[in-house]
Amino acid sequence: MSHKCVIEALSRLSNMKLIHVCKDKRIPLNFEFRTVEKTPYLHLPNGAKYYPDILCTFGEDSEFYDKWGGKLAIEVTYTHGCESYKKEDFVFHNIPVFEVTIKNNSARQFPAERPNWPKGKLWDEELVEQHINQLVTWFHEDVVGEFIVDPTSTRVHEQRVCKLNNNISYLKSENANVKNELELLHAKHTRVADELHEHKKENSTLLKRVQNYQSAYENLQSEISQMTDELESYKGNANETKEKFNKYDEKLSDYRRKVDFQKNGLYALAFIIILFLISPLLTPKVTAQVLNSWYTSLINLRQLFS
Repeated sequence: MSHKCVIEALSRLSNMKLIHVCKDKRIPLNFEFRTVEKTPYLHLPNGAKYYPDILCTFGEDSEFYDKWGGKLAIEVTYTHGCESYKKEDFVFHNIPVFEVTIKNNSARQFPAERPNWPKGKLWDEELVEQHINQLVTWFHEDVVGEFIVDPTSTRVHEQRVCKLNNNISYLKSENANVKNELELLHAKHTRVADELHEHKKENSTLLKRVQNYQSAYENLQSEISQMTDELESYKGNANETKEKFNKYDEKLSDYRRKVDFQKNGLYALAFIIILFLISPLLTPKVTAQVLNSWYTSLINLRQLFS
């Protein structure tokens, strides 16, 4: 009865939110079904015949239409799972299968089949309908299970191949562009490397020139220092020479004064001699007095130079 009640509850829903549980992930898939049919008869092209628990159909507006062709089977597992050969046939005919499992002593299980149901207690259709309504309420929020068959149609594969081809073409174009850019970058790198090499050579030359200038500057500084020392020495000698010159100049001035004085004395002496020679003829008495006076002066002058 648990199996039957779950199938009945699912058949009453036209909109379902399937929760695909895969490892630790819960993937929601929303569907608006056009038809929801219980245990339909399926006669596959390979001759196989099946009665899936639920077969749903949906329109082209669904994102899964191209992948599954607008159909979805739901299998309710209670006492045993879906057979492997059935899965293979459904994969081959591109029919996805969503498996809903009824665990023992779970809310999905019919109350009379649970371990805690009293033995011998009877149940009726009212309990069945009540349980189905509860299941409808729960399934209206979501239906938890897993896709045990998840095929992909050739249309989707073709779309993927087309998309991949487009991506390949795009990547080839991008690769060509990148290759051209790489060639340009390589050429630029070569040019920059050559320029860098030239700059290094120029820098090396400039460095040598700077070193030469520095050496010349140091030599010039040494020469300037030496010349400064010599100049200071010359200044000292010049001051000493100037002092000697001043002393010699003072002595020369003294000599000049003495020479001038002696020259004046000689002029006076010559005048006296001339006057002496002619004065007796003019004024004998006066001449005698003058001679006495000059004689006295000459004696004094002699004492001055002695």
